[in-house]
Amino acid sequence: MSNSLNDQGDRDTELGKSQDRIADTRSPMAKALHRVTQITTMSLSFAIPIAAGNYLDSYLDTGLTFTLILFVFGALAAAVQLRKLIRDLEQASEES
Repeated sequence: MSNSLNDQGDRDTELGKSQDRIADTRSPMAKALHRVTQITTMSLSFAIPIAAGNYLDSYLDTGLTFTLILFVFGALAAAVQLRKLIRDLEQASEES
């Protein structure tokens, strides 16, 4: 039984490797626009929660409560987007 689980894990690993090795045939402009959208997404995922927290705090008169809470969520979302950007840049450097 454990042998079949190992075989399944090996197949999943091989499948993941084959999917990672698909060549990126997009034009340089398309690749650059993809990077710009990733950076924009990262920036907005950080800025929008802070703005929303500031609005909620002023509307509900709660000091900085919602701003700080949403700041944490925005920072986490931005960190996830940054990790995706770094992973894509690493894959692009391995291809060239």
